[in-house]
Formats: sequence, C-alpha cells, structure tokens
Amino acid sequence: MMLLAIKSMRRQNIVSDLILHKTSLLNEVKDDSALPKNILIQFKYSGTDIVKELDTNRNLFCDHVYSAFEMWHFIYDGNSLKLDGISQSTESDSHLIKSLAEFAKTNNFFYAKDYGRNILPIHGLIFNKTTFSTADINNYLVGQWKDCLVQLYSYSPQPNLPNSYYLVGQISVPKSYNGIIIESTRKKSKPLTIPKDYERFSLEWEEFNQKYRVFAKNQDILPTFELLNPKFMAELYDKHLDYTIEVINNVIYLFAEITVIKEPDYVELFNILSLAFKELKL
Repeated sequence: MMLLAIKSMRRQNIVSDLILHKTSLLNEVKDDSALPKNILIQFKYSGTDIVKELDTNRNLFCDHVYSAFEMWHFIYDGNSLKLDGISQSTESDSHLIKSLAEFAKTNNFFYAKDYGRNILPIHGLIFNKTTFSTADINNYLVGQWKDCLVQLYSYSPQPNLPNSYYLVGQISVPKSYNGIIIESTRKKSKPLTIPKDYERFSLEWEEFNQKYRVFAKNQDILPTFELLNPKFMAELYDKHLDYTIEVINNVIYLFAEITVIKEPDYVELFNILSLAFKELKL
C-alpha cells in the first residue's frame, strides 16, 4: 500500500551508498536450536535517502544518514524466517493509538504510527515545498476503497510547535479537477490564502454561508454544486470537527485542525471523505 501511495504521487524513494555497520539480535535466545517465534533484528547503517519527483526529475528531499537504526520484525516457523514488518528507531510509542490500529485492521487499512514524508503532498492549501523537509506525518492509515487509494493521517507542518496538527484524509480519484475549496470559518488559525483565479460563491442556506467559504475555479463550478447538495451540506455542518475540503488535480483533501488525535475523529473523517467521493459523481 505504501509503494502504491508513492507511485500514485509520481515519486521514487531512492536509497544509495548504503553501508551496514552492525547487526544485532534483540531477542534473548537461550539455545541456538530454539529460536523464538517472533524475532527482532536491529540494523545500524549509513547511506543517502532521496525522495525524487518523477515528472520534474528533481529531488524533493535528500538526507545523508550517518548513523541510523532500523528494526526488522521476523516470524520464525521452525524452518525459515519471514519478514513481518520494519520499524524506525525514531518511532515513539506515544504516537501509537491502539483503537486506531484496530480501526485500521477492521477496515482493511495498513497502519503505521510514524511514517515520515515520502507521501507528503506539496500541492494544496496546507502543504508547501518550503516545509517539506521539516513536516511530519504520524498515525498513518492507507488502503483502498472503491478501487481508489485512501490515506488518513495526522500532519504537522512544524513538529516543534505544540498543538500544531491537522487531521488529514485524502482519496485519489480517476478524474482530475482544477480547484474546489470549501473552507471552515470557525477554525482557530487565520483564513487560508485563496488563489486569485478562484471565484467565491454563496449558497441559499445562509447558516452554511456563515460557517463555510466556498470557492471554485471556473471549470469546476458544476462539480462544486454537485458536491454541495443539501444532504451533503447537512452532513458537513453537523460534524464534530470544523473540516475544510480542497479538491485539486486528482485528489480530494479533507482536513481539520486538532490538538489531540482520537480514533473517533478518524472514523468521522473517513465517512465524510467517502461521502464527498460519492457526491462528486465520480
């Protein structure tokens, strides 16, 4: 799923100049002939890690790693070792939410508590190229729904600032759009800077106009009104978090400012994202 996510963004993650410095078995083994079922091996290495954008052939990120650690999780069946997963030394159990891991398992998603920036977008209102090297993604869920790639995660443009989080959901769709923005006016941060080539619209529901600003490029006026039908507006209006929607290129983004990561918010996020997908009549 992670490889599919990177592929969908037309990127490559290239690791070069790899040097393995040390291998350590982290399990306690009393007898060489009796390995445990679950085996954890730590690798210490150095190398160069690059995230490349294929369409422009330029590097979005390049990191020269001089001393890093990875933990490889194996399952031993008595005859052979099978790789069960890879975790980073930078992962923190403070990021782990057990109920979120269960939600991922129930909905056939893959869950990573700490994922980094390989799939970090650079297009959109809350993403940009200047923060690509410092931003962070945690509690990352990825899977497929209706044959489309779905990603849910917490995103921090500046991880050093406390309570600087967005809860983000995105779904890659078969159709491409020029631009639709439905911005919550109740979020704590200042209003988003809307590009000049977007036109603002008012709807017949005045209370909705007070809670949301609606913008679209000329080519996407009809899809905007298809999305903002009375049923969908009522669903969006009554939700716990103040969500903003952006549709650009072939991705629907849904995001809200948060201070605490909660599993019920992920459930709500996924429900609205899937509803937006249906209402755009893809």
